[in-house]
Amino acid sequence: MRPIRSLGLRLARIETVRRAIAERADLSPFKARPSFRLLLGVGLIGLSMLMGWPLIGFLGVLAIWSAEPLVAIVGGPAAYGLSWAVYGAGLLIAGREALYYAGVFNRWLVRVLVVWMTGESAGWKGGVIMSSEGKREPGPVVELPSFDPNPSARFAHEILTELEFPYALIGKVAMWAILQPDQHEFTKDVDFAVPLRAIEPIRAALIARGMTPRPLSIGGLGVREGEIRVDFIDRREGGLSALYEEAISEAQSRGSLARVGEAHIQVVSPEYLVALKVVTGEDRDEADAVRLLGALPRMDLARTRDIISRHGGPGSANRLDALARRAGRPDARREYRNSG
Repeated sequence: MRPIRSLGLRLARIETVRRAIAERADLSPFKARPSFRLLLGVGLIGLSMLMGWPLIGFLGVLAIWSAEPLVAIVGGPAAYGLSWAVYGAGLLIAGREALYYAGVFNRWLVRVLVVWMTGESAGWKGGVIMSSEGKREPGPVVELPSFDPNPSARFAHEILTELEFPYALIGKVAMWAILQPDQHEFTKDVDFAVPLRAIEPIRAALIARGMTPRPLSIGGLGVREGEIRVDFIDRREGGLSALYEEAISEAQSRGSLARVGEAHIQVVSPEYLVALKVVTGEDRDEADAVRLLGALPRMDLARTRDIISRHGGPGSANRLDALARRAGRPDARREYRNSG
């Protein structure tokens, strides 16, 4: 068992594994009622498994019994090809919801396997291996992440105020400003939405301060210098810059304020923050959207849907309602089910 334990300890050094153990990843999300789309997709995937080798085997037996070799020669490849077509259709229909549940299952499985590999008598507290007597056993030494957003937020505010450009605080730190403290999640930087025209002046201001700005793949600039970790995002890639400028305008006129020292920073409104999350189509942003939708029952869902529909299209608007249903929102539009 020593090699297995050694491998388990190595796996425990991986951040995602450590987090799964510390957060006691379980299968509780499976208790929620699955959508019809998910059930249909998974059902088609299961059907494709039966249409594969089991059906080919049956056709082989049938060919021998009926003395008709063409039953296997023609039917076998046809069944195999059709099984892959049904499998692909199942994956397409199940979509992101299936990926979400797959992630939940994988986190649980990783936690169970690593705890078993490090010893059945070992307990875990906060990702640290404990013996059955409650004493800490030798394990991987890791540095706990820490991040204070105040210096970065203050720095970005100074830059943008000096250049006289409007902005809005977005991302995880904006969620800190909107949600209760017990709902805050760790982040490594501070995100600001800025207009397209601001990027080149921001680049010049950063260089003048001896900093090296780096381009962001989604559009904008990032800077990582000492305790300063800021992303200035314009979202020029992907055609979302108009949504970002609209969110900035909303924050300037109606948004809340976050206090950083003597400065007051404009925060994006909840409706636009959810819209920014949903239109990306990224799993982690959708998870954030579900948290916001569940934690803010008074948020105007209809207005959020309108924002998303204008900038992301009807598909993204429908995705908002799917996430709202997952969050338990009674004002979410009901899922369409074909009664035929």
